[in-house]
Amino acid sequence: MRRTSAAFLILTGGLAAMGPLPAAGEDVMTAGDLQGLCHASDTTSRNVCRVYLLGVTEGIALGIDIGHGQGAPACLPAGVSGDDLQARLRERLDADLAQTADAAQAPAARVIARLMAKAYPCRPLGR
Repeated sequence: MRRTSAAFLILTGGLAAMGPLPAAGEDVMTAGDLQGLCHASDTTSRNVCRVYLLGVTEGIALGIDIGHGQGAPACLPAGVSGDDLQARLRERLDADLAQTADAAQAPAARVIARLMAKAYPCRPLGR
């Protein structure tokens, strides 16, 4: 079973919702594609650029934290589609935020990373 870290999933940002997650080594978005979005004349493309860059930045920060033992990694089984991931995490986010009003003020990336680790826990190696 292929393992994907929470940081990688956040790095792929909103692209994960576009269909099956990419196989290892498969290009998701090129730098040229991103540049095109960032310089597009329409608001939607520029917003996709902004959210993608934010996701990459927050994903790197979370990955560093997880690497230093702060937080748990998430491991997705191979073949989980972006649609399934989005639906499962949206459902868990709604439930999490319904439990306490203060939860809505927490950093979104950290909340999603925590929910992913609960939904897709990593098994110890060798099992």
